[in-house]
Amino acid sequence: MMRNTMLAALAALVAACPLRAGTGSVVFKEDFSDGTYGENPAWTEANPNLPWTVGQDGGRFFVEPSGKIPWDSLRIAIPPLSDGSFELQFDVRFRSEEVLGANRFFVILGNSEDNFRGYQLDVAQGTTNNCTLSRIGPDGAQPFAFISEKVVFPENTFVRVKWTRRADGSMSVVIDGQECFSATDAAYSRFDRLTIGSISPAQRSASGAAFTQAFADIVLTAPVE
Repeated sequence: MMRNTMLAALAALVAACPLRAGTGSVVFKEDFSDGTYGENPAWTEANPNLPWTVGQDGGRFFVEPSGKIPWDSLRIAIPPLSDGSFELQFDVRFRSEEVLGANRFFVILGNSEDNFRGYQLDVAQGTTNNCTLSRIGPDGAQPFAFISEKVVFPENTFVRVKWTRRADGSMSVVIDGQECFSATDAAYSRFDRLTIGSISPAQRSASGAAFTQAFADIVLTAPVE
């Protein structure tokens, strides 16, 4: 009887603790497994007339833009990250291996109370062109760090990306297990909006698919020591 009571108390304690990843708690998670991005939680399209698509690749759900415009994005509210530290992990898939600065994805963490100022990560397929960490300010995105070497994403294969920022402003980006960015910037420290986006040229790949990027399994952890 005593053992059962102790086990019940332990189970209650575990249930009460937040899910952990790295040094912080998971404050936001999205895998699109409900088949929509419009609710639970709700993302907002840059262009409501061109909705994104929720699809499935094996057992994995993902979200992908229409490819009808060269720049497209989804934005969502997240719990405020008041000390500026976070670990953002997600999987990304390129439709094409075409080496182009315009064949790229971007991710933004910004502050809705400060005109969405914050930081933006851009990564292009197979080139150092347009692979940057940028500070978003009154004059738009201003790059302050560039990729150390080009990254080639296999066509139609999801690759894990991890973007980490600590409270002192130091940042790193790891793609498929390899660190590609390392920089420090302390201009901003509050974030409450997450944006994922795709940039693609007008042409299509040899298979006829648009040069878009899909996102899956997004996990945001904070704070990070």
